[in-house]
Amino acid sequence: MISRFHICLVAFFFAFIAAGIFCISDTGISWDEPAMREYGRVLHAYISGESTELLTHHERFHGPFFELVLIEIENALDLTETREIYNMRHTVTFLANVLGLFFFFLLGKKLLKNQWLSLIAVVLLATSPRVFSSLIYNSKDTVFMMAFIASVWSLHVGYEKRSTKWMLLHGVLVAIAITVRILGILLPAITMFALLFMPAAFPKKAKMGGVYLLTVVAFVIAFWPVLWPSPFPQLKAAFEFMSQFPWDDFSLFEGQFLMPKQMPWYYLPKWIIMTTPLLQVVLGLIGPVAWIIYRKNSTFKWVMAIWAIAPLLSIIVLSATVYDTWRHVYFIYPAWIIMGVEMLRQVYNRIQNPSIRKAGIAVFVLIIGSNLAWSTVNHRNLQCYFNPLFRTDAALNYEYDFWGLAYLESLQWIVAENPEGAIYLSVANAPGYYNHLMLDNTDRERIEFVSRDSADYFLSNFRFPPDFELYRAEKHPYQNLVFEVNVDGNRALGVYQPNP
Repeated sequence: MISRFHICLVAFFFAFIAAGIFCISDTGISWDEPAMREYGRVLHAYISGESTELLTHHERFHGPFFELVLIEIENALDLTETREIYNMRHTVTFLANVLGLFFFFLLGKKLLKNQWLSLIAVVLLATSPRVFSSLIYNSKDTVFMMAFIASVWSLHVGYEKRSTKWMLLHGVLVAIAITVRILGILLPAITMFALLFMPAAFPKKAKMGGVYLLTVVAFVIAFWPVLWPSPFPQLKAAFEFMSQFPWDDFSLFEGQFLMPKQMPWYYLPKWIIMTTPLLQVVLGLIGPVAWIIYRKNSTFKWVMAIWAIAPLLSIIVLSATVYDTWRHVYFIYPAWIIMGVEMLRQVYNRIQNPSIRKAGIAVFVLIIGSNLAWSTVNHRNLQCYFNPLFRTDAALNYEYDFWGLAYLESLQWIVAENPEGAIYLSVANAPGYYNHLMLDNTDRERIEFVSRDSADYFLSNFRFPPDFELYRAEKHPYQNLVFEVNVDGNRALGVYQPNP
């Protein structure tokens, strides 16, 4: 007989997938996607022996695993039309992340020893607007987060079973994580820490650790084509390159455009607090205390603490390159969620009055419901989410639609307003061009890109200093606004007529 819980679990995932599929139809092409698709093409050409361009390609040290998956599916389906290609990429990326959410549920069951609490953890992660948005188009950060989750889950199972076979699977999953993002190199350190404190004889630990490390090395090399000519020197070069990634553009933070090396130490913590729902912020701030105090002393008590805290501290201490909000450390978020849910349990268990318990559950449901309501209204622009404490003038002080996704909605408005004839456009940056490729063929063919002074419409998301300063000063071409994408009173993108 199917239990009430399993009905709820299936209903949640069914509703979540339905919501994702609905949002995919309204999702444009984000800033990085064409470059990542081109990287996948270069990877395919190298593997098939058509070209050695990969060995000098500027993206060669980016994780190749998921880009190869996407390009091979594109080739297998023989897709040639741009809109079909990116809808496929978004669908596959989203479904891969849904699989990762299921691994998060499995991990939560093991750590929290309660299936309902595990489902709550999944809900808290999945209903975070910026995370949900990234699940569709971000083939790097959220895919890495899910690979990290699956790796920790497999480590937990292998640890429990004292199983060398499970360590083999764990090694493969860790290799996938590393070849999605080089930050996955943290996982071998976490694994060896867990094995060191596993209650087993040394020969057993050594066998499990040896099989694991050999598996990781073998599959990292297998999954990363640029390593094939000289694996270890290339891996070292990849780590050095990505740890000091050469991002040399400005980012808006606290009302100033700063270069990555100018960012204050609290750049990542502040972005996390500003762009995470308030409930999750509170749980994330207090949860680690509950986790450390109330969890029985165990290896995975400290594994989770390392996962949550060590990467953030390392980036701050080493002054690693940071930009584009906190997306590069999304992978620590699940650990904070697990700890926060542990705090919820501790609070709930200490409340003896049934009425207060029911009221607490009702408040929790209302908070989640309010986040879902906001996400429904703003489903096209979840990448612009700031929690209520930081929404006022957010777009004037911090990076806003840095992905460039709002261009699609603006372009759709323009073609609807001009159903016939040629339309002459100018855009502030590349996503404006990318997103016109998501329009119907007939509308796409009517659009011609020209200079700002010759355009019927000029579109901008105000990303970099020159345009931002012209926008703030309301100087040409930022004078005659005819349409805007607005989120919580913040202008994510404006459409202007330079020559009304």
